[in-house]
Amino acid sequence: MMIFDIPLLKIEQEKRLVVGRAVQEVTDRSGEILDYESAKPAFAEWSKSFSDSTNGLSKGNIRVMHNPKAVAGKVVDISYNDQEKAIDIVAKIVDDQEWRKVEEGVYTGFSVGGSYAKKWTDPSTGSTRYTPKVVEVSLVDRPCIQTCRIIELHKVDGSIEEIFVNPVARSYSEIRPAPRTYSSIIVPRTYSQIVPRRPA
Repeated sequence: MMIFDIPLLKIEQEKRLVVGRAVQEVTDRSGEILDYESAKPAFAEWSKSFSDSTNGLSKGNIRVMHNPKAVAGKVVDISYNDQEKAIDIVAKIVDDQEWRKVEEGVYTGFSVGGSYAKKWTDPSTGSTRYTPKVVEVSLVDRPCIQTCRIIELHKVDGSIEEIFVNPVARSYSEIRPAPRTYSSIIVPRTYSQIVPRRPA
């Protein structure tokens, strides 16, 4: 199984929403580079398969440390950033125990599990590029991009608790001035909201 790690970017406590980067066209720990243009349809296909099978309730599966039996929640939004050659996701964490680990900073990033759909050598740089076959996204305790291990807890009272990193407290706003908005996650839906109850 091939694994891609990425950091959590923002956490909204009230709705248990976690915003993070799924993948980006940068050199990873193993010296390989994800090919963004071919990764976009791969992620779209993965997300659509979940959306189709759940009647739009889920746009992807969220697991824990790549354990196929440990399901923490679901993807409620996915965003393709062509300028930064990156794919961001919003996950809703429904498992109480896993959410506490997010709040405590035990999980600091997302990791995409899957395999290679395609792998080749870039003739212009000599680096290895790949197209992923996405199987799942997991909460993980150690993201691959260590310089981006920064999260914020957005609490119900509106306060923001900064997490200390190496060992200076830093905020997400220091590395990204304008956070994105995700219109489709204003009200995450449940099964009971889209499937009418049958009469007794």
